[in-house]
Amino acid sequence: MIKPTTLSFLSERNVLISRAAIKNIIGIKSIANQKIPVEQVPLGTAGSVYNVKHLLTDPFLVISGDVLTDFNITELIDKHHGSDTVVSIALKQIEDPTDFGVVICNEDNIVEKFLEKPTWGQVFSDTINTGIYVMDPGIFDFMVPNKELDFSSDILPELLNHSKKISGFRMEGYWEDVGTHLAYLKANKDVLDQKIILNIDGFEIKDGVFIGDGVDIEPTVHLNGPCIVGSNSTIDSNCSINAYSVIGSNVKVRQDSVIEHSVIMDNSFIGYRGSIRGSIIGRSCEVRNNVTIEPECVLGDGCVIGNSVLVEPGVKIYSKKIIEPGVTVASSIVFETRANRHLFGELGIEGYSNVDVSPEFVLKVAMAYGSLLKKGSKLVVSRDSARSSRILKRAMMVGFNAVGVDVLDLEVSTIPVMSHAVMANEADGGCTVRLSKDDPLVAIIRIFDASGVDIDEGFQKKVERLYFREEFRKVVGGEFGDINFPTRAIEEYCTHLLGSVNLQSIRKRQFKLVLNYSYGTISFVMPNLLAKLNADVYVVNPYAATYKSLSIKSKDLVKEVKELVLASGADFGAVFDADGESIQLVDDSGNLINNEMLQAALVKILADLGINCVVHVPANCSTRLYDISQDSSVALNVTASGFSNIDFGSREADSGIIFGSECKYNVMGCHNGFDSAALFCYLLELLSQYEISLSDLIKKIGPIYMEGFEMQCGFDAKGTFMRTFAEANKIHQHVEVPEGIKLSYDEGWIYVLPDSSRPVLKVWVEGNSASNLIRLVEKATAEIEKFTNGI
Repeated sequence: MIKPTTLSFLSERNVLISRAAIKNIIGIKSIANQKIPVEQVPLGTAGSVYNVKHLLTDPFLVISGDVLTDFNITELIDKHHGSDTVVSIALKQIEDPTDFGVVICNEDNIVEKFLEKPTWGQVFSDTINTGIYVMDPGIFDFMVPNKELDFSSDILPELLNHSKKISGFRMEGYWEDVGTHLAYLKANKDVLDQKIILNIDGFEIKDGVFIGDGVDIEPTVHLNGPCIVGSNSTIDSNCSINAYSVIGSNVKVRQDSVIEHSVIMDNSFIGYRGSIRGSIIGRSCEVRNNVTIEPECVLGDGCVIGNSVLVEPGVKIYSKKIIEPGVTVASSIVFETRANRHLFGELGIEGYSNVDVSPEFVLKVAMAYGSLLKKGSKLVVSRDSARSSRILKRAMMVGFNAVGVDVLDLEVSTIPVMSHAVMANEADGGCTVRLSKDDPLVAIIRIFDASGVDIDEGFQKKVERLYFREEFRKVVGGEFGDINFPTRAIEEYCTHLLGSVNLQSIRKRQFKLVLNYSYGTISFVMPNLLAKLNADVYVVNPYAATYKSLSIKSKDLVKEVKELVLASGADFGAVFDADGESIQLVDDSGNLINNEMLQAALVKILADLGINCVVHVPANCSTRLYDISQDSSVALNVTASGFSNIDFGSREADSGIIFGSECKYNVMGCHNGFDSAALFCYLLELLSQYEISLSDLIKKIGPIYMEGFEMQCGFDAKGTFMRTFAEANKIHQHVEVPEGIKLSYDEGWIYVLPDSSRPVLKVWVEGNSASNLIRLVEKATAEIEKFTNGI
């Protein structure tokens, strides 16, 4: 008996479907001899079978594709052969027949009456048509070509009208129509409850918990069966995979996520602290961090859900939609794309390696950036020591070369070395790929201009425009870019840096130091500098190792230095970040000097030494800096926050410091950009001329009462909040700042700044006492909640 296969209507004409894809979908081991017609217009269940009429010369079997069953089909076929009917139908008794075709048969199993999807008032039987038929070729006498026809509503009633016999046989076993998402979830539940026995790939590690091959599950994961985790999937620490959850193959679930009574299909990604309950996540979806998906939701294949999104109950999001961070999705999304048209965030371009930031993505970004430069331009590229960064950097270099831009490849280097190399080689800019210090799965791409600093927002928009339009320059033949490898970049950087400080004064002081390189690329630079400083140095974590640099916590790095400073009697200790931009200091008493105190200490030293300079400070700096610099030779200038907003080239003096966020500093006269090694050398020069220790200096400055935190605020609400917040606080003194709103009170100040790439408000508070700080933090929190809740 021939068993041809048909595919139901596809919405686009001239669709090319590979035999391998069809084999995967319908599970046929060999399809070389299978006839697979594709409908150009929808023809219904009967019309599609009519398409293969010429092949069906013997009795044939028709089974609806959205049915899960373990019926004995051979028994149905045998019963049909023993009858004299045109069609035999598999019937099933169910509790609620209103969604199906109701059938009533006589004592000889001959169908007497049909009614498709009756109301309860019309129901005359609890026996339904399951959509499984054995038919004789004579059925085609009641069909016409190229017409939409349905077996249950058109053909079978027509047979009865012509007094043709139809047999119906009640079948024993499991049957479920999985044509709706709720029925699909129920079917998965029934499989786990073993109401139907299917072959589940993998092995059962405990009652009802099935694990596929190559699965990586952390010991702290809670597996509460029945549930399934498919092959090659990864479940990170403290996740809960609860009852009736089905995790497909090659799925990644990050820390602290909860999945319950849901299906996560193959190749999808769930960020940390996710919550998915009673829902279906399609193939190759990306669900970012802190996302909550309420029950009865469905995500189509290839959807991207941004950070901190709430998907309310019953929402359907069709395939390949992009939901921006911080959005509450209250209704289904069918036609809208909701795409985020921005590549750049506060730190540059960031996203999960090989998920958001894939080689293909990086290639296009590089081609967009390179297309904005002249053919033959030079760009310096670098990376950290991670393998994923190496792959992405290579894709970047290909993109630059493809649009006619030459590459100077520093391979593994710190960001300051790369920044200096841009200027030293008179390059037109640069690009670096790093892993985030906060999340080892996140890659960050930063793009630099010809002065060696991050491109400004205007240039970012130009890159974005070309990226989304894919308007890349085309080059041919000898116009393709070349790759060169500068061999003395670190040596030239160190020579330039040491030439900007008073080496004689530093050497004379003979410092005793404890340094921690954080297993980062800064370890390539520091030995060249220390060799010239005549200092007694004890180094911790002195080599580059990606795994170690990403696994060790900042507080542990500081703790190592504290203990060694106290044990050795060192002048101070320093913890360098892996990429060479930020630094944390520990004074000679073993106390960590936080960012606010270090800023105050630097201004104090400059003021006490009578150095005539300008210090560029962020709007959230402590008021203590103004008190210290008053009536001194140090002038303070307030700058905007963020890498791309600080104009390193606009100098009012040749000496001084630019204070950035997160312990980042730029020493004027060295080079552009933040540089921990430059700040370290400059601090040695200042301390070599200063008479008191760092711990005594900190005591002289006194305590600083500051706190920073974040509060949720959706992108659509930020503008409204800033306006209403400012209007409601007119009675308070508004301090003029480049960004955000800063309010001054008798007991301190509150500063609010909307984050450019996340649905949050950044808030800083300073009080003139510990108790006033607490009061101002409570006031700021209550005020912001009042306004954000009302928007």
